Amino acid sequence: MHEKPGHITLCDHCKVKFFPAINHLPVSLESLHSDTVPTEAERLQTIAIIQGETHELQRYKEVRTFLEQVVDELKVGETALEHNIRLRRSWASHIRRVPRELWCNIFELVCLSGSYALNISACGKSEKRFLAPALALSQVSSHWRRLANGHPKVWSSISLDIFQLSKGGKRIVKLYLRNSGTRPLRLRLEDTGMGSRTNVSDVKAHLGQCGYSVLQMLFKLLPVCSELTLELPNVLLSSIEPRCRTGVSLPLLRNFEWVVPSEDGIDEDTVWFWVQFFSAPQLKEISIFNDWPVRLGILPYRQLTTVSIGWASLESVFSLLTSCENLLTLVWSGLSGDITVPSDSVPIVASNLQELSCSCISLHDLEHFFASITVPSAISIDISSLGSDDGSRHWREDILAAMLERSGAPLEELKLDLEDWCLTLHGLEAILNTCPGLKSLELQIRRDEHATPNSFVAEFLPSLSVSDGQTCPIIPQLTRLRLHEISVSEVVSPQTIQAIIQMIESRSKHPQYTAMDLDISFSTKRFSRFFGYSKRALELEQDIISRVEALEKNGARCVISWIEPGPSPWGSGRTLNASGGNHNSDDNNSESESSDEGDSDSEDESDEDFSDEGDDGDEDSGDEGSSVVESM
Repeated sequence: MHEKPGHITLCDHCKVKFFPAINHLPVSLESLHSDTVPTEAERLQTIAIIQGETHELQRYKEVRTFLEQVVDELKVGETALEHNIRLRRSWASHIRRVPRELWCNIFELVCLSGSYALNISACGKSEKRFLAPALALSQVSSHWRRLANGHPKVWSSISLDIFQLSKGGKRIVKLYLRNSGTRPLRLRLEDTGMGSRTNVSDVKAHLGQCGYSVLQMLFKLLPVCSELTLELPNVLLSSIEPRCRTGVSLPLLRNFEWVVPSEDGIDEDTVWFWVQFFSAPQLKEISIFNDWPVRLGILPYRQLTTVSIGWASLESVFSLLTSCENLLTLVWSGLSGDITVPSDSVPIVASNLQELSCSCISLHDLEHFFASITVPSAISIDISSLGSDDGSRHWREDILAAMLERSGAPLEELKLDLEDWCLTLHGLEAILNTCPGLKSLELQIRRDEHATPNSFVAEFLPSLSVSDGQTCPIIPQLTRLRLHEISVSEVVSPQTIQAIIQMIESRSKHPQYTAMDLDISFSTKRFSRFFGYSKRALELEQDIISRVEALEKNGARCVISWIEPGPSPWGSGRTLNASGGNHNSDDNNSESESSDEGDSDSEDESDEDFSDEGDDGDEDSGDEGSSVVESM
């Protein structure tokens, strides 16, 4: 029944061994499965063996317990050593040698890659989307938190939807405001809950407790704002409490944008806000939805350099050009009111205006505008016109040419997006002859089938060519040409392709002309830069491809393509390159998104602190930064 006992070596170094005291053979399965009944002597012997093995089992447990304690102590030491090694590696790592200035530049690239450092916007009916990269970076490690918290620039711009803002959203806003320090703020406020309404009976109930509280808090900070964008109706301005209006001024404001549905004037409850703009000493740029601030005379005209105005009458635009002596840029996006110019009106000279953009206005209406102004300093003119109400496709091209000739401006960029309007060769050449210093030309035109029976491109481009013996073509300094023709045919003729290649080749042969960047496209339907579209390269003959490649080697660029307008004005642009690959014009949002459950329960009005959470070491803490944002 006995087997020779073996031993267990507990330590090879010390030669400590554990010798079992007994080692009996087990009871066989055959004996257990048989009907044999052990004798009394066998039973007593078995009981004695059990007692001995029980005692031996206790020896095993004592030795194992001792060894487990030793292993536990070793594990504690192992963990401590691993921690120390990580800390020492962090201390001696290359990343610690990165200068603070470089870290600040990296943080700026990450946090300011969008328009604002903090963006809290609507995501569905009751949720918010948080983009707070500075908060996430500050929770990677204590070192990064010190860097981020000590760099106010990555905290000082906020875009906020105040409608039903949650407690977590309010805490994040206050954290950003605190970490922005004394740096001027860039604020954008909107209320997505208003929709098309302009009035609500209970503003506090509409915005929610936190949204209402944050609105009051931010208006108290207007004196430290350098840029302000409001997409709020006047009724929300009326709800600002008297304690938050006291001391409101705009000493640092440089840029103001007002984006709301059309409203007429100022009521008694909002005059406190609008009168501040007249005395804003640094205000240079404004963008307003319509012209009632112009009609009421509340703007500091003499100091404005950039004005973007939506719906405005000719009278208001003329008032801007007359009053804004230092105006450099005017963007006008819609005509309202009477287009008649008074017979006794004096031609307006905008002596300092360098950039003029007119869009969404009929060319017939713009004729009155062009006939009344002179822009001797214009560098860039952009005209994007709607179709005519009476269905006419013809307009007075000579009026635009006369304005340019009268101005004698050093025009470098001209963009004509005429959609349904026709442009004649004679009219275009008259316009271009008035601006010989033009460097960039963009045209989207519809050919007049009667005046120009062949392709407009084929008829126009020879005038840009340099023939042997010719001293100078029109617009000799042209380096960039974008030309889109709305064609009757779906086929681009070989003669048109030859005209394109011959023009760019003729200019490339002469060293006095800079290599041209040429992009010619065709379509049978109206194409707008605001619409989605697909663009594919035309299939060219091998001879043409070889000539294009030769031009590219000399620094020129030539693209000939066909465009299919998208079905919706809000569709995303898509282009097809020559190899057939797709390119989406919409930028992919690479920043993380998280949902806010819209917790709008009432909270204490006091300014509670937002506690910073994070590790105290310099090790990577995983996704802790994003998890904090998600918990909001």
